[in-house]
Amino acid sequence: MISAVLALFLAIISSPTTAQAEERIQAEANGTTMTKMTERELNDFLAEHRPDITTDSGFAYDPESVSGWHVENTGIYLAYDLIGDESLQFGTVGILFDNNGSTTQSEITAVGDENGGVGKTWIDHQLVSDKSFSEADAEETMVPQSNVFSRFSDCMENRGVPGWVLTSITIACSAVCAATLGTGCVACISATASVHGGNIGYCIAQVA
Repeated sequence: MISAVLALFLAIISSPTTAQAEERIQAEANGTTMTKMTERELNDFLAEHRPDITTDSGFAYDPESVSGWHVENTGIYLAYDLIGDESLQFGTVGILFDNNGSTTQSEITAVGDENGGVGKTWIDHQLVSDKSFSEADAEETMVPQSNVFSRFSDCMENRGVPGWVLTSITIACSAVCAATLGTGCVACISATASVHGGNIGYCIAQVA
């Protein structure tokens, strides 16, 4: 499962559409294609849907950071950045609006410093992953799978993003998919794929 989620990152950072058309970014994971909504599509969706988001991490979310994604054969995923101090290395919360009318909230955080920290994941307000990571873990777990991934990792390091952060996100979604399957798994993968801004998004664009 870890390799499947890692493949998601590789799909994003090797996608030619990432650099060529930011508004139509596509990512594929486990056979499911996600396409970023245009600003107009997002505004039209938000005009008819009011996301009810309550974070479990204690961090607030930024309503202005919203991005929307079409999840193939599933529905719409809305993602938001979390707001925190310098210890918050990564934070996202979002809601998957399933085509059947149900919703699933996912939240992922990585809190720590350059030496390590704690990655947590909640699905529908239930803590499903809570693990500590170190840079040593990152070196052992995230073995570069291609030259593209190697360049991506180098970019992240140059921008001061600890390797354990990427490790924690990958393992978190692996745990979610093993435990919940269905919409919980899709929501977690959607949260990961929707990270188009900040350091991760910058490095995706640099290697695409």
